[in-house]
Formats: sequence, structure tokens, C-alpha cells
Amino acid sequence: MENSTELEKHIDSLRNYVARTDHKYAINYQKGRDIHPIPFFGNIKTAEILTVGANPSNAEFLGNREWPKEINAIDLMNRLINYFNCSISPHPWFEKWEKALRHLNRSYSDGTAAHIDLTPRATFPIRHLKDKDIFIEMVEKDIEWFFKLIILCSKVKLILIAGSITNKYYINEFIEKHSGKNDFKWLIESKRGHGPAFTSSHKLKFKDKTYPIFYCSSGPSDTKKPGLFIERIDEKKDRLLNHLE
Repeated sequence: MENSTELEKHIDSLRNYVARTDHKYAINYQKGRDIHPIPFFGNIKTAEILTVGANPSNAEFLGNREWPKEINAIDLMNRLINYFNCSISPHPWFEKWEKALRHLNRSYSDGTAAHIDLTPRATFPIRHLKDKDIFIEMVEKDIEWFFKLIILCSKVKLILIAGSITNKYYINEFIEKHSGKNDFKWLIESKRGHGPAFTSSHKLKFKDKTYPIFYCSSGPSDTKKPGLFIERIDEKKDRLLNHLE
């Protein structure tokens, strides 16, 4: 079965799941704003690199971004695949990731990179959440869809992860915690480093495919020094480029 058909099924099933469960997490949503589940941004069918964050920004659905109130699964899939190549500019948050990707000669716009999140729900920014425990519970329930989506990203050779989920988990720790019950193996234990923007390397394995992972504790949402993760990727670029050969 073609990958696009599998992806369409994934999105359709995900949308049904979110519709059934959204009421549990309403406290962390902006009231009166029409939003849609967003599992990815960019062409995940051609991407060699996946960048990973916690969840989409609810600012994605502000007025001038022209999201319709209703959208079907096929139109949503096509909009997300072409997110970096349509008339509406990408959310500014992606500019920092794009600068990092340039050090690896990859880009969202040419389809060699794409972005996925642990949960597809566009809540308040993490620092403005009404209930962080509810947010963590939500991501724990939703992360199975993140793992299912990785499997559909057939060209991926490298995963770049940056940042944290509230002040409780770094994203690499969270993925490690939930990988086993989702039929993935997390190789090389996550250990917290020291100093600003510490980095670590891991591997995520599903059946006979292994995904190299580069992690940085500081990411694009870092309010003090949001560019540090770009510097760390530049520092490690020679080793990271080896994964892309």
C-alpha cells in the first residue's frame, strides 16, 4: 500500500482520536479558537531529517494564517506536507530550526527535513499552561501517535530533538520512557548533562531500522538563549553529516 494512503489513514484515525478525547484537556486550550490536530509540518515522505518538539503552537491558528474552520483529512495532509512551500509563511518558530538545518545542508523547504511533535494538540505555550500535570498526562496518552508516525517516515536518517516538556522532563527522557511500550527500543540511556544547552546522542530502533538521535537541552523556545542549540548542531555537524551519507 502506498505511503500516502497509509499517511492519510493515520491522519484520519488521529483526528477521530483527538475529537473523542479533547474535552479532557480543554483547560490548556485557548477558548474560542478553532484548531486542528497537527501531527507534522513538512514533507515527511521525503525528509532525511526529522526535527522534534513537544507540540504545535496555538498561534498557528491566529487569524491571518487562513486555517478553515473545517478541513478533511486529505486537505489537512496536503497542507501539512506543503507547509513550507505555500503562500502562507511558516510560523516564525521554525526559523531557528531552519538555521540549524543549514549547517547540515538540509532544509524544510526542499523536503529534506520535516518536523513532528510528541502530541498534535495546539495548546497554550508550555510556560503559560493552566495545568502542567494535565499537559503531561495528555502527551503520555498521545505519544503513541508520534511513534506510529515515525514508522511512516521512510527516508529518515537522523532525528534532531531539542528542549523540554515543562520543567519535569527533557524531551529525550520522555521519548525514552515511552519507547518500549510502543514497540521501539531506546539505545544509550538519557543522562542529564551540565551547563547550558548540553547535548547527548542516542538511537531509537524499530524492528530492523535504527534512527540516530542528536539531543540538545535548549531549543527554539528557550526564552534566554534560543540560538544555543543551533551552535551545538554546528559544533557537531561533521559527525551528524556522517549519518546522512
